[in-house]
Amino acid sequence: MNDEFFNLAIEELSKADRVIIGLSGGADSVCLTHLLSKHIDKNKLVAAHVNHGIRGEEASKDAEFSKKFAESLGVEFKLLEIDIKKLSKELSIGEEECGRKYRYEFFSSLLLSETSLIATAHNADDNAETLIMNLMRGCGSKGLCSIPFKRGNIIRPILSLTREEIEDYCKENDLKFVTDSTNLEDDYKRNKVRHRILSEIKKLCPEFSKNTFSATRLLSLDMNHLERKVEELYSSIDKGSYLDVSSFSELDISLQLNLVSHILKKHGTEDITSTHVKLVR
Repeated sequence: MNDEFFNLAIEELSKADRVIIGLSGGADSVCLTHLLSKHIDKNKLVAAHVNHGIRGEEASKDAEFSKKFAESLGVEFKLLEIDIKKLSKELSIGEEECGRKYRYEFFSSLLLSETSLIATAHNADDNAETLIMNLMRGCGSKGLCSIPFKRGNIIRPILSLTREEIEDYCKENDLKFVTDSTNLEDDYKRNKVRHRILSEIKKLCPEFSKNTFSATRLLSLDMNHLERKVEELYSSIDKGSYLDVSSFSELDISLQLNLVSHILKKHGTEDITSTHVKLVR
């Protein structure tokens, strides 16, 4: 595949001692698993599937499909079966958030060392959906970057590809995949964004997901530079038991807002929006 970001991902993944692939059985993850099996030493690969216990027999069939698909490629397969409905109630969090928490905990448990990586099948349409959702909730500059190509030990090799391109790849390579019935419903916010908003935007601009990917990647480069500057500023005012903010008011408004966000994150505050930052400032 002649794609700049995929080739960059392969360079990173080739250095890892183990690569955990999130394999749901859908077109995206089937495409990703097939691609990695062709470009990465198969002895390094582990396809990890999570049965969230939500869709009964359908979910069990998806797990069995994923197992057989991974094995057909000569890729090791690992399965986690959990009851997300029960766990989400116990933790008092939404099912989507709960599923993500246990999914990544499972992936992380399969890593061998600090050089191991987790490869997920997020794509350009996911990136566009996330940007729309971030805008809806009131995000800062970081939220405008949408889904990062790589963060920590998580890498997204096919982030620049649209769903259409992914499904075309599956057709060209005669790859079967499953469709999660919950993705066709509008019970979840992301599905509503996908079916009602993004689909309408793409009628006006078919290249919206591609354009969004390009824009968010350029903004990410700017944000990386800004984050380095903010880290330098934080280091200059961090006095251990207190922060010296005497020069804070003299900073540019952009640096003020980003510094406040940085400080909040340093002290364990999660899910920060621009509203929170402005209140602190």
